[in-house]
Amino acid sequence: METSNEKFKQQLDRMIIIFRKIREKKVFSSMEPSFYQSLDMVIANYEMIKNHLSNPVLDMVGQPIKQMMLQVIQQLSKEMNLSDIDLELPPSNEKEQEKMEIFRDIQQIDKQLSNQNLSEAEINALLDERRNFKKGE
Repeated sequence: METSNEKFKQQLDRMIIIFRKIREKKVFSSMEPSFYQSLDMVIANYEMIKNHLSNPVLDMVGQPIKQMMLQVIQQLSKEMNLSDIDLELPPSNEKEQEKMEIFRDIQQIDKQLSNQNLSEAEINALLDERRNFKKGE
């Protein structure tokens, strides 16, 4: 059973994933370069301390802060059109990582298939590609 602190650590990891996606895609085009530099600093600092966050330290974080962070994650995910799978933590082993990549590829194909401007040949090619991924699962 997950503790409150374990859930909070997962939420912190998800927040960092969102920050990385914001940084990679430069989502907010009107932002100053210093905003992105600040994101880089937050990401780097979190990476340095994440394995050293003890339960007593996490216990000091109040419930209102945890709630606020969850709301920020939900709002940014919605604005950036990120699914839960986009925010998943990396799998712990190679086989799981491969399964996640296949699942993401299939999701990407499904997203492309929703485009109503595709020709029949493009649809067939995407369906073939999707079928090949399904065989690999």
